[in-house]
Amino acid sequence: MELERNNDISEKIAAYLQGRMDPAEAEAFKKAVKQDPLLEDQVAFAMLIKAGLEELATREAGKKAGKRRTKTILLLLGLILLGLGLYFFLKDKKIEEPEPNIGQRVTQPLTRPDHPVIEQGGGFSGSVSDRVNAISWNANGDVLLTGMVKGPAYFGNIKLPPIGETDLFLASYSIETGYNWVRGFGSKAGVSTAEDIAIDESGQIIITGAMFDQTTFDGRTFRTVGNSNLGKMDFFLAKFDPAGNLLWLDHGGGNVVPNLQTGDNRGRAVATTIQGDIIAVGDYIGAANFGSLKLPEGGPNEDTYLAKYASDGEVLWAKAITGNFMVSAYDVATNPEGDIFVIGYFGHHNIGGHVIFDEVQLESSGGRDIFVAKYDSEGKLLWARRAGASGTGPSGGYDYATHVAPDNQGGCLVTGWFQGEAQFGTFKLTSSGGRDIFLAKYSETGEVLWAVRAGGPLNDQGAAVVIDQQQNHYCTGFFRGKAFFGTNEIHSTGESDIFVAKYDRNGALLWLRQMGGDGEAFNSDSATGMAINPNGQIVLSGFFSGNMKIGNRILKSQGKEDFFLVFFDEQGNLLQFNQFEL
Repeated sequence: MELERNNDISEKIAAYLQGRMDPAEAEAFKKAVKQDPLLEDQVAFAMLIKAGLEELATREAGKKAGKRRTKTILLLLGLILLGLGLYFFLKDKKIEEPEPNIGQRVTQPLTRPDHPVIEQGGGFSGSVSDRVNAISWNANGDVLLTGMVKGPAYFGNIKLPPIGETDLFLASYSIETGYNWVRGFGSKAGVSTAEDIAIDESGQIIITGAMFDQTTFDGRTFRTVGNSNLGKMDFFLAKFDPAGNLLWLDHGGGNVVPNLQTGDNRGRAVATTIQGDIIAVGDYIGAANFGSLKLPEGGPNEDTYLAKYASDGEVLWAKAITGNFMVSAYDVATNPEGDIFVIGYFGHHNIGGHVIFDEVQLESSGGRDIFVAKYDSEGKLLWARRAGASGTGPSGGYDYATHVAPDNQGGCLVTGWFQGEAQFGTFKLTSSGGRDIFLAKYSETGEVLWAVRAGGPLNDQGAAVVIDQQQNHYCTGFFRGKAFFGTNEIHSTGESDIFVAKYDRNGALLWLRQMGGDGEAFNSDSATGMAINPNGQIVLSGFFSGNMKIGNRILKSQGKEDFFLVFFDEQGNLLQFNQFEL
């Protein structure tokens, strides 16, 4: 008999304790089982014994009373001896959890000079990339960031020691003093990463990503229950207080069938509602559990989960988005009404395929296509739309949506990339040769209001979008070689450069900014995240290799790739410290 996962055990124990324990105590015990690996093992062992006793009782039911009484006595004696043995074995043993991995300052806190606010960070490994995958502002004017590093890594004057091969991190950054704190989480057995971050109305922090084998968060160890073709890997959702202390963590994953399936268990994106609830999306392979809910198994590759959590970590509902090939959600966003926008891609790049949203099925027009879907706050599908090119393989089989931002009219803005002739509602976009950037605006009812492209003959990608309070639209990503944004032509100074573009509410380009290498052909730079505060000021995250020029400053990577933060105003000017409004 296999050990059951935390949620299943806690539900069964809670049911057993009903009427035997005060409801508040039973609920506290249920949560403790869910989050404590040691207690999980103890309860699982008890469940095995309970199941064994029930099975023995069933077998003995038809036998003579004397034999049943004898075997029962022998069983009880055996259990007593086993209990005594466990007691004397464990009574002097101290279970030691690892200490929380908190970055330590190596110099005094920094005093910010009067120059553009640019921050660089990362490790010194020559072969590993350090990435900020997501950023967000909090109400105090600090920036929260998360991603992955190969340690030891440096965040300003804070050194973060390593746990495993590649760790995930959570950090708080202040314009006035640099990094407030940095925390690292990881597994000694492999790679862990955080993919997205969100901050709720009370300043609490939520991240999602992938954890490997036994992963340590804030001094507590959690063991995976899923297996992918990458090994023992789960998706996770974790909530922290404003100081970076872990409040709770939920994780899970399906199990790949060797030689029949390939895929991953990974949290992709997270958003919060004004009520404090949490919306999470990600990938799973096989079948996965969310509390007492079991999501169905789809195709031979990943499927997508969409789940809503209460503030305390309780799963309110969960549903699957499945297909006959790969289905992957890349981002999720919410609006003040509680509506949920999910974007991603589906299908095989050479064959195509379909994706299923409840009762709605979308068919690919050729290769891998884009989906945009809208749900209400209870998870009811409102609409789902397909976009993309009709070709397959290198000529048009790769269309991706990467990021979504809600507007104030019930619609949303989406970016990503496409190849070939792609249809977005009634708008047709044609790439210049390779993969081009797209920006598409959807109405409250799912109508495409406008769609624009940017790029050149090489591969270019849109990475993130935000909308300011005046409903102007900002997009960032990278381009290679020559690229056109409307009639504006720009050229990368390295292998790839970063762009930031501002559009009005109707899709007209207002300004365009570029930053990147200093002329070395091998320099590769890309944006990974963007966030805007109520004052219209923008923080941009990304990574670079070699040297990168931002304004008049040159950043030099210490490893293969380092990450950076840079701040702009709404006119695209690099922010000076004394211009920054907190």
